[in-house]
Amino acid sequence: MAPSIRVKRLYPTDAKHDKDATFDVIFFHGLNIDPATAYENTWRTKDNTILWPQKWLPTHLENIRVFTVSYDAEPTKWFARGNTEDVHSIGQILLENVVIKLMTFFLSYALP
Repeated sequence: MAPSIRVKRLYPTDAKHDKDATFDVIFFHGLNIDPATAYENTWRTKDNTILWPQKWLPTHLENIRVFTVSYDAEPTKWFARGNTEDVHSIGQILLENVVIKLMTFFLSYALP
């Protein structure tokens, strides 16, 4: 059983610019982090004022989309639910699910 996955768009904040995107930058937080606040807490500056991937990356890279991914990041929970897969397999499942969610973002705005 793969961990639940949430994909949050940081930039652009709306989908109307998706067609201009050349590539995606996706941030995954580390292990043992609260998934409810990971996308903000992990990627903020030390003084906690700037969500830097949203603020700085678009000023240095043109035509990008920036996303964060949060997931149940406590490995002991994965194995406690009877999951016998190794961490590599869980990572692969996580990545495949993120790709599906990103394609859903794109297709939901690309199709009339």
